Amino acid sequence: MNKQSILLFLAATLVFVGCNDAGNDPEPPQISSVYITNEGNFSDANGSVTSFDPQTESTIQQVFQNANGRPLAGIIQSTSIIDDRMYIVLNSADKIEVVDAESFTSTGTIELSNTPVSIVQAADNQAYVSNLYANNVSVIDLESLEETGTTIPVGMNPQAMVRVGSRVFVANNGFGNDNTVSVIDVESESVTNTITVGNGPADLVVDQSDRIWVVCNGLIAYDEDFNRDPENDIPGSIYLIDGTTATIAGQIETGGHPTGLALNEQTGRGFLLNDGVQIVNMNSLQIEAEPFSERHFNAIANSANEDLIYVGQSKGFTQPGQAIRYDLNGVAVDSFTVGIAPRGFNFLRN
Repeated sequence: MNKQSILLFLAATLVFVGCNDAGNDPEPPQISSVYITNEGNFSDANGSVTSFDPQTESTIQQVFQNANGRPLAGIIQSTSIIDDRMYIVLNSADKIEVVDAESFTSTGTIELSNTPVSIVQAADNQAYVSNLYANNVSVIDLESLEETGTTIPVGMNPQAMVRVGSRVFVANNGFGNDNTVSVIDVESESVTNTITVGNGPADLVVDQSDRIWVVCNGLIAYDEDFNRDPENDIPGSIYLIDGTTATIAGQIETGGHPTGLALNEQTGRGFLLNDGVQIVNMNSLQIEAEPFSERHFNAIANSANEDLIYVGQSKGFTQPGQAIRYDLNGVAVDSFTVGIAPRGFNFLRN
């Protein structure tokens, strides 16, 4: 399963307050502008959030536990910032933890009926949650932090979602066996169109022109005995959807099995996770010949204010991973330790 990476501009600061050794006055505020979400180990349910301050290059591990005195207790699939709150989707626990985006203190928990993957704002006080095994989307009341009871049927194993105007687009991954994006009209709360894309759509990224870049994993095939069957693999791809008309606007054959995409619109380049990092020309819709990097990463994001690409690299499910920052020419700038199995970045904005 893939993440939804959320691409927001760096601008705001977060303040975390703790007690000093004497237990009296609070420590001086620690500043952070970037959150890294770490999936954690499934059997240990130890997903976590790391904060990072690009100015001081300092990190804080276990931000949620530090702020609330308890662990997240689940596996993080994705996060989304809606207004002034961050929603942390924990699919193994069938819940979404909601925190204040500045203090990271808990403001509530959304208890869910199915296995959630991602959340997206649908209206002022309403959100949609994609349910991996129920093949539907649940409607959430953002004031009460409860399910409304309304569900919207979509395709197989829905994952990432984005909103453009009055539509929400849902990637129906099917673990490589579905190849559709459901289009939901938020006013009628119904699917009005189903768009055919490549096999295994998983990551959705919206650019400034309201084009939706659909990263399709393809299919990794197995035989009836669950042995790998590479001859029947289906390679991945990128499809472009015009978000204003809900129609296909382009296609890129990537090969391999891509998992994530970061867009740098100032340079017209995309950075695609595909057994390394490939560079995509956003204008010609071509893959550049040489990869940005040949290392395997689990998450990627563009920091427009810094002109840097952040990537997350897992070191397995028993030890911390790392985040690496690259300039736009593929030169590593620095790295820092994060939690187990990093899978997403959140950059704050005013």
